[in-house]
Amino acid sequence: MFATAVACLLVAGVFLGRGLWVSQKKAKSREAPRVPAWSDPPPNAQPQEAAQHYKAEGLAVAKQLMSDFPGKADPILLMGQVHYGHGNTEEAISYWEKGLKLDPKRADAYDGMGWIALRKGDFATAVSHWQKALELDPRMPGAHSSLARSLMGLGKVEEAVEAARKDLEVSPQSVMSHFLLGEAYFQLEKYGRAKEAYENAIALDPACTNAYYNLARSLMRLNESSRAKEYTKKFQELKAEDMKVLKDRNTAFDDMVAVRGLLAKTHADAGQIYRNYGKLRVAEAHWKRAAALEPRSISPREHLASLYQSTGNLDDAIRMHEELADLDPQNAMRHLVLASSYSRVNRYSEAEAALGRAMELDPQRSWAYRDLAQLCLRMKKDFPRAKLLAEKAVELEPSALNYNILGWALFANGETEASLAATRRAVELDPQNPEYQRRYRYLQSQQTR
Repeated sequence: MFATAVACLLVAGVFLGRGLWVSQKKAKSREAPRVPAWSDPPPNAQPQEAAQHYKAEGLAVAKQLMSDFPGKADPILLMGQVHYGHGNTEEAISYWEKGLKLDPKRADAYDGMGWIALRKGDFATAVSHWQKALELDPRMPGAHSSLARSLMGLGKVEEAVEAARKDLEVSPQSVMSHFLLGEAYFQLEKYGRAKEAYENAIALDPACTNAYYNLARSLMRLNESSRAKEYTKKFQELKAEDMKVLKDRNTAFDDMVAVRGLLAKTHADAGQIYRNYGKLRVAEAHWKRAAALEPRSISPREHLASLYQSTGNLDDAIRMHEELADLDPQNAMRHLVLASSYSRVNRYSEAEAALGRAMELDPQRSWAYRDLAQLCLRMKKDFPRAKLLAEKAVELEPSALNYNILGWALFANGETEASLAATRRAVELDPQNPEYQRRYRYLQSQQTR
C-alpha cells in the first residue's frame, strides 16, 4: 500500500530497479580474480548497523571490479550506481561521467543522472538526460514516463502527453504513465480524457490513492457530482490508511531493507560483468550472494540456471529451475523450461508433470501440447495420446514444428499416409529445414514399399 501510494504521489522512481546494462565486450584480465566470500551482519545488529555493513560490501564489490578490470566502463558505471543508491549523488555523477567517456552508449547512466536532476527540481537538465537516454534506447522502460514528468515541470504539457503515450506503447501496464496522462489532460482542460486516464490507473492499481482524488476532480468538471463524491470518499479512506502506514513505519528498518536490495542488485550486475569477461566461478559466487540476500528474487536464479546449463551442470540447473517455478508458479514458461531440463536427464515422469502444469496455466498455447506429444514419442508409450496432443498443437498453431511432431505421431500410430501429408506440410512451411526433408524422404520410401 505504502509503495504504491508513494508512486502515485509522483515521487521520483528508484534507480535500484533499473537493470544495469553491461557491455558484451570480452577481455582478458592479467590474473584470474579470486572467488570472494562475504558475511552477513551479526544477527543482533541494529538496522542502522546492518545497513552500514551492506553499504560497505557494495562499495567493496565495485572497487574489486574496478581493480580486476582497470580502464573498463562497466565497473566504473556500477560504482556510480552504488553511490547513487547510497544517496551520494555527486559521486554517482562523477563515476557515470567517467564511464560515459569510455562507453558513450550507456543509456542507464543518463537515466540515473536524469533522476538526480529531477529530484533537485532541475527539469531542463532532467529532460536533456532522458532525451539522450532515449536516443540510445528508444524503448527503455520508464524513460518516456520520466521525461513526461520533467516536461510537466517545465510546463510543456502537450509534449508531456506525447511522452506518456510513448511510454504506454513500451509499458502498457505503467500506472504512472496513465496517472501522468491524466494530469496532463486535466491541465489542458480535456476532462473526459483525464477521467479515462485516471480510471486506467485505478484499474491497474486500486491502491493508487491520488488517482481517486484527481478522478473526482475530473468528474466534477464533467458534472458527474455523485460519482465524484464516491471517489472522494474512497480517496479519503485510502489516505487514512496511507497515513497510518507512515505513522507505523520503521524508517531505519525500511532503509536497511532498501540497502540490502541494492546490494543484491550490485552482486547480480557484478556477476554479469564477470561472466562477460569469462570469469565464471566469480560470476557464480556473486549470483549466489544475490540470491541469498533476496530469497525470492528471480534474476540471480535465472543467471545461475543459464550458467549451469551452459557449463553442463544439469543437476544445479534443474535445482535453479525448480526454485524459479516455485517462486513464479503461475508462469507457464517456467514449467516448460523445467520440463525440458527434466527430459534432458531422463526424468520423464517429472517432465510430464511439469508439462501438464504448463498446459493448465496456458491452455491456448501449443508449446506444452507439442512438447508432451514429443515426450510420449521419445518414451515410446501412449502413441494415441501423442497423436491427440500433436493434433491439438496444430489446431492452436499450424506451424512447421507442430506439423513435424504430428507427422511423427501419426507414423507411430501406423497412419503412414496421414504422416506423409503432415510432414509435407512441415516442409512447405519451412523448406530449408533438413530434418523435415529427411523425414519426408523416409516416409516417401515407406510408401513405395
